Amino acid sequence: MRMRGTARLKNQIMLSTNPISKVSWVYHHFFEDGCKEEDCIIDRSTYKDNPFTNETTIKALESYKETNPLYYQVYCLGEFGSLGKRVYNNWRVEDLNIAELMKQKYQTLVGLDFGFVNDPTAITLSLLDD
Repeated sequence: MRMRGTARLKNQIMLSTNPISKVSWVYHHFFEDGCKEEDCIIDRSTYKDNPFTNETTIKALESYKETNPLYYQVYCLGEFGSLGKRVYNNWRVEDLNIAELMKQKYQTLVGLDFGFVNDPTAITLSLLDD
């Protein structure tokens, strides 16, 4: 009776325990396009909102900031991410001046990944800057 009521908009609670992947139906339904339901409220919270989180847990979670930024993003900040099938997770996109790079003395590295199961084959060309 407390949860269903008799009003036009039924009182309901959905508990989501931090779905990690953007493949999750929770992400698609509530975050990709926003709420579709009338009077829908999305309340995002983290361990910082839990007054019962103990100091040991806080230290363990905060250590991810340095040891595993992806875990920190997901488990501490409550962001969506991808925890599996990533080869590199500490990269950034930037514009490079190829002519300037060619003037430097970098070691050239070439890598080939034949893929795994349904993953595509990829080849990389890298310049190593010691």
